[in-house]
Amino acid sequence: HEMYFPVRYNSNNRTCPRRQQQSRRGVAYLFSLIMLALMASLSVTMLAGTNMNLSRNQHMKDSLSAQLSAESGLEFMRMSFTKLRMPDGTTNSTLMAKLAESLSSVFDGSENAGGQVLSSSGTVITVPQVTVGQTSFDCTITMLTPDSEGYPRCRLTSVGSCGLASRTVSLDMKMTGRAADAFNYAIASRGGIAVSGSATIDGMTSSA
Repeated sequence: HEMYFPVRYNSNNRTCPRRQQQSRRGVAYLFSLIMLALMASLSVTMLAGTNMNLSRNQHMKDSLSAQLSAESGLEFMRMSFTKLRMPDGTTNSTLMAKLAESLSSVFDGSENAGGQVLSSSGTVITVPQVTVGQTSFDCTITMLTPDSEGYPRCRLTSVGSCGLASRTVSLDMKMTGRAADAFNYAIASRGGIAVSGSATIDGMTSSA
């Protein structure tokens, strides 16, 4: 007699090649998406870092140019002050008015001032802005209290600008008396020197 034994197959244990291939493709696709997202994020981070470095370098360049412009403005005004001659009897109460009057004769309508004129509020003198290329400087003169010896004082401030950067430098000055330059020189002659009236010659004399 032949005997037959029933065999039961579990459908869950069957292996389907097509389904397995699709599953692998899905994993590869998901991995590709993850890598693409990582690369995109890295690219954005590198680009942001590059832009930040460029912005920082430009700011440092502008800051240096602003500092040089401020110092140039201070030196420019200091040289302008050496050309001024304040009238005798100038006191701390009349210093700013006399100074504004003297500076106006130098700056008002000049090429450096761009045809502008300076302004004065009594205690502060504002000099027209001077522009050189991409930089500029603004100068103000502020009255200070007299020093311990009673000499009138003022503060010269220069603000240099370049782009979004600005730098400020200042210098405190006081007005003192100074003899005329003509008296700094000796008198020389090949012959004798004759004086009349109450004039006298002081100092060392030599017949050499």
